[in-house]
Amino acid sequence: MATLTGDNLLGSIIESSGVELNILIHATLTAKLQQMIDNHTYSKLAAGIAMSGFSTEIRGTMNINQLSNVIETNSNLIADAEEGEVDQIDFPSEVTSVDIDTGTLETPASFDADDGAYNFIDDASVLNNVEISNFTSDDSIAISNATVEDYAFSNDGSDVNISYNNSGTINMITLIGVVTSDDLIYDQDTFEAAVGFDAFAV
Repeated sequence: MATLTGDNLLGSIIESSGVELNILIHATLTAKLQQMIDNHTYSKLAAGIAMSGFSTEIRGTMNINQLSNVIETNSNLIADAEEGEVDQIDFPSEVTSVDIDTGTLETPASFDADDGAYNFIDDASVLNNVEISNFTSDDSIAISNATVEDYAFSNDGSDVNISYNNSGTINMITLIGVVTSDDLIYDQDTFEAAVGFDAFAV
């Protein structure tokens, strides 16, 4: 049984997420994770919060729920490996990144998140109009060229509308059936409180 370390755990997340970390962030996160392991404060959630907090790259690829699940999977793979063979593990790519800069003002493009974990990526400088069905806690939306505060949130019954008019460039994301008709969605906080997870981030 291989020993879980800050270095091999972070390396596994880098492989699963496909991100690149600069030397300073890599060293800082490795030390932080190792400290958790040595002090017996390690958990998949604590490790996920640390990684997401220190690295915008990791945070941009998956939300805390997704990251925690990947950490659990990879930790188990490390534990099941023979000592000295961790670098031979083929860690799975748990989250699929999908560009949603598509659709027209008249006709939305459709995406279905039912068959996996997805990180839907919206570039606010590009027009889009999309509808996403089966959006759940293993999915997330990441934005670029804007801030979270730029986006307006509302709901039409059980559907949530997330939009931003970027000086005439329209961004419209509709999440089908993610809340109840009794919910009142008017910002990111009310949206994430209704769905029960962190779903939207820069």
